[in-house]
Amino acid sequence: MSRENFTCLSYKEIPEANIVAVGGRTKKAVKEFANSFGIKSTYSGENFIERLCDDPKVDVVDIGIPNFLHTNAVILAAENGKHVICEKPLTRNVEEAKAMLRRLKKPG
Repeated sequence: MSRENFTCLSYKEIPEANIVAVGGRTKKAVKEFANSFGIKSTYSGENFIERLCDDPKVDVVDIGIPNFLHTNAVILAAENGKHVICEKPLTRNVEEAKAMLRRLKKPG
């Protein structure tokens, strides 16, 4: 079972959790995944992270994308006032971790 399937199945076990959106680069794969879990909003393409993080229905962003994209995704989510869950490793190096922390410590 893929990490994404496991994650969605885990969230389905939490009564208060409601998966409102999913994103990825490939439109077909995102739509198929969303349909299999009854997720209504989908974001695909090069800017899927920006669009998902801008969605007012999204409160929490669970980042399960390749490691080299973690820093940008966490910063985008934080800038949009979202709570963030990020798979490990959080970043690829100390510099990326410091950049993330600097942004997360900014007011707002």
